[in-house]
Amino acid sequence: MEQGGKVVRVGRSDPGKWFPEYVPEDIRHYVTRQLDQFSRLHDASQQKLGDLRRRADTGTDEADQVEVRNETKRRDYWVLAAARMQRIVSDLRLRTVFEQLEAEVSDGSECVSFFHAALNADNDYSEFRDANKEALSVAQQISVAADRLAEMLQQFERVGIGGPSEFFSVRELLRVADCTGVRAGRRQRWLADRDSLLGSSIADEPGNDDRLKMLWASAPLAEDLLRAMASAARRFEPYEDGPAGAALDSRQRNRKWEYLRAFIYELLDNGFRPSSPKISAAVAAMATVVLDTEDVTDDDVRKAVKRVAAYSTEEMGR
Repeated sequence: MEQGGKVVRVGRSDPGKWFPEYVPEDIRHYVTRQLDQFSRLHDASQQKLGDLRRRADTGTDEADQVEVRNETKRRDYWVLAAARMQRIVSDLRLRTVFEQLEAEVSDGSECVSFFHAALNADNDYSEFRDANKEALSVAQQISVAADRLAEMLQQFERVGIGGPSEFFSVRELLRVADCTGVRAGRRQRWLADRDSLLGSSIADEPGNDDRLKMLWASAPLAEDLLRAMASAARRFEPYEDGPAGAALDSRQRNRKWEYLRAFIYELLDNGFRPSSPKISAAVAAMATVVLDTEDVTDDDVRKAVKRVAAYSTEEMGR
């Protein structure tokens, strides 16, 4: 495949891949290693998916179906990641990026760090926004439901009719609770350690010592735990830090600005000075290649650098 200029094929490990001649050797090695890793991760995910599907086909637990869906997304992600990297590294506009970097960076490893930051920042931040919005909504529902259940337990106690000890005793609730869904694999460990924590359910067992009796006798009631959970849910505010936090440092959804803020955060974290004219030009050119839908200007980079600097200062104060 030709896009103008000479192309260079990589070694035997990747005989079908090629690079334009101006792509630095360190970048070629980095890309080759990444594509090899994507291939291995895809194969491992495909194998795990087969196991999960067999388990889901024979069971009725919704958690198994969720695991299948999540692993399917994970497997497909590695295909998309490989395609994205191949598209970006074969884009002839990268020549400008490497020319600008050559005047600023001291060795190939810094060039790789720049390239890695550019790729690492390329995420669908709308998924982060949607997840944060959903988490806040669910937390609000949890606060209402936990408070309501605590009130119902209190109401049941006022009725004066004996009920299950699990309604009131956290100790007994833990004793009968089981590990299900994604935590089912920890069930045997919990069963083995449970009596050490709770004391034996048999009165004359050595594990049922006086110290455990005293500790559990003073433990909060189940309704108290529910109220604590409701309080935590009311206080909850979703928060992202690092590159994702920088990307979301605005209520407006805009892929270009989200990407730029995340990319610049990554660069600052790796010791780059994106305010430098050469690095700024390289960032603008690289962002244009990665986004592939609109041009990014040096002025865009300068604005994003100021925004990320303000965000970083705020983040340090948290």
